[in-house]
Order: sequence, then structure tokens, then C-alpha cells
Amino acid sequence: MDAASQTWRNRIMSERVVQTDELEGYVGQNISAICKLGFTSEVNHNNHCAHFVSHILGLHFGHKCARHGFTIRVNEIYNRCARRGDWDRRALPRIYYLIFATQRSNMAQNGTMLDGRHKHMGIFRHPYVYNYSTDNHQVLRELVPDFLARLDGVYNTTGNNPVKLFYGYELPV
Repeated sequence: MDAASQTWRNRIMSERVVQTDELEGYVGQNISAICKLGFTSEVNHNNHCAHFVSHILGLHFGHKCARHGFTIRVNEIYNRCARRGDWDRRALPRIYYLIFATQRSNMAQNGTMLDGRHKHMGIFRHPYVYNYSTDNHQVLRELVPDFLARLDGVYNTTGNNPVKLFYGYELPV
């Protein structure tokens, strides 16, 4: 490995490996049981999906739930992943992925995710997606097809802009 590649590799933070039993422990919990910093309102559908993932993985960049809190924007997390792309093109196998759901209209031609509406994310640990649903006021455990169908039903009300899945991992420090 050349020096430039090694320097980049050293800057990559290995995401915290979250065990299945830990993820299972969050299922059914409200965001108020996860965030002790007071960012728990579910009015206006705050990005608690990103907020949940950030608390679990310890992500502290961009827009946060408190001054020294955890990241709350889906697109900020996706755009910081060194490895990202279409869900169907992810490298296999991995212990887990971050899984993102949004409409193609929220994706720029350069592959970055825009700051539009209708974005969601969770942690995929085979075979389930663990994600926070503001509509349900709790962490859900869903199979990927069910996750996609639920979000497509919520975001694609006209039937003209289907939800697509994306993956991400390797978050830089």
C-alpha cells in the first residue's frame, strides 16, 4: 500500500460494530429512551432515524441534537461515508451496513445525497434493518423488502418517484 493510501486508511474510522443483541434491545424504544440530551420532539418528523443511528455509532458532526450531541441529518451521514452507492451494488459480505432510503430526485449526479425531504436510514444487520420510525414512535426491526415498501408508501404518494435504497460505510474521522 502506498503512503497516500495508508494516510487515507489511517483517517478512516472503523465504525463501531454493533452486535445484534444490542440492536434487538432498542426495538420498541422511543427516542426519549435513547437521547438523554433532550432532542426528543417528534413534531415535524425530526430526523430521528439519523439521530438514533448516530447515538448508537457515536457520530458527532454536522447538525447535532445538542451542542456536543449526535448527528441528526441523513444526508450528512451518507455524504461522509467513504464507501457508498446503490444498495444492489454493495460489496458482500460485511458485518453490517448503513442503509439509506430516498428518492432518486434527492441524489445529485455526483452521487451525493441532497438536503431534500423524504430521506430515511437505519442499520442493516442481516437480515434486518433497525431504524427509528417517527410515525410509529419507536425503533423498528424490518426485513429489507418491508422497509422499502413502508417508505415507498409514505414518500412516493404519486407513484412517480419511487424510493431507492443505498448503502454506506467507512466514515472518516
